[in-house]
Amino acid sequence: VASVTMFRLKPPRVNIDLILKRPHDFDRGLFAATAKIKALLVESKHCHSLCKALKKVLLKLGNARTVVNDEDESAMKRVLFSPAITGPAMLSEPQQAIVTQSNAKWIDHEITVGYDNFSADEILRAALPEDMSEITTAFEQVGHLAHMNLRDEQHPYRQFIGQVILDKNKSIRTVVNKLGNINAQFRFFEMEVIAGDADFLCEVKESKCTFRFDFSKVYWNSRLHSEHERVVSKFQRGQVLCDMMAGVGPFALPAGKRGCKVYANDLNPNSYAALVDNIKLNKLGDMVMPTNLDGRVFVRELVAKIIADLKHQSKTYPPFHHVVMNLPASALEFLDVFRGLYVQDIKRDLPLPTIHCHCFSREADLFADVKTRAESYLGGAITTACTVHDVRNVAPGKQMCCISFQLPEAIAYAGPNKSLSTDSTGAGKRSSSLVEADMTQGSKTAKTMSS
Repeated sequence: VASVTMFRLKPPRVNIDLILKRPHDFDRGLFAATAKIKALLVESKHCHSLCKALKKVLLKLGNARTVVNDEDESAMKRVLFSPAITGPAMLSEPQQAIVTQSNAKWIDHEITVGYDNFSADEILRAALPEDMSEITTAFEQVGHLAHMNLRDEQHPYRQFIGQVILDKNKSIRTVVNKLGNINAQFRFFEMEVIAGDADFLCEVKESKCTFRFDFSKVYWNSRLHSEHERVVSKFQRGQVLCDMMAGVGPFALPAGKRGCKVYANDLNPNSYAALVDNIKLNKLGDMVMPTNLDGRVFVRELVAKIIADLKHQSKTYPPFHHVVMNLPASALEFLDVFRGLYVQDIKRDLPLPTIHCHCFSREADLFADVKTRAESYLGGAITTACTVHDVRNVAPGKQMCCISFQLPEAIAYAGPNKSLSTDSTGAGKRSSSLVEADMTQGSKTAKTMSS
């Protein structure tokens, strides 16, 4: 046990080799420390008022107790000070007065603290190499699972890091580390369990909805909670949403709860399966229609059905007022599907939707960069009101953004832009046989969506 007397109690330096032998079952006693601090010896009846008056200068160290029994006198208690307090002179006059009124006596006290009293950051700093550029304790929590993104230099110590995160966060049962980039087509990433149970089945509550999914097979980012709410807040009750890349439903389900009809599509079959289950779980079967298609195929088929309904005065497929495109790596590329999309609406009776398209940008002028790129895929100028919202920083010099604008008439009713390759679907590209299979599957799941 090391002896430490300092302003902020810290664990002693620990030989990392002792931990790496058993990274999940290492000796927590290695982090024990003792320190001499000041305390007040006082009768039990004065403890409450004394602690209230001295709250800001008392010991604060994890779950270490501020008041302990005196070993010699059972009727007395010891009120423990912060290591920064070395005597009466360090108290204010009102604080000194309450000490005098309580007949408290200044004494020395030796405190022993250990692994449970220190933070995850303090434990890791005590054992990891001192020249390590960064100590990572941050993680994204998805239900019972903690998702970390460790640097290469931290990789040899990942199991120890994961175990400390597990120990210090009682709501966590599984800790995973991201191994690679997000899959461009199906939006999931490879991961490794570094501590806890290998249980990827997560349940998350967000925006009055419950989401269940296998985190290893779909995309979910809890840090986007405020962005989900921001976008959904733009939808009015009774409106219809077209969610082209719906995932497990973070936009679609809250929109359904809000009173909107939703066409929700995702290419990833695992996301689609979770979406279907989440619709049932949240009792939104009458509000949200799921499909499992390529984004462009989904939109073209949907608009064709809407126009056919319009001609036959049917209400099976009501027209949509908003489009969400939440695939930041390539969603802008899918904007080409809107060029000439409404050309068959001869009388121009359909409302032109407001599009909310997420993307990444590395430029200082986010608005100019994102708008210019969006226009290049649309094949024309965005002449309607347009905003670019800065969602969050995802990496040094890289921002996630959302461009919102109403689809301009000149683009909606335009002829095809031959300079754009509609066959190059980026993240949404699939073989014709697979698309045909999905179209069949989608037609089987279609439901009546009367207004």
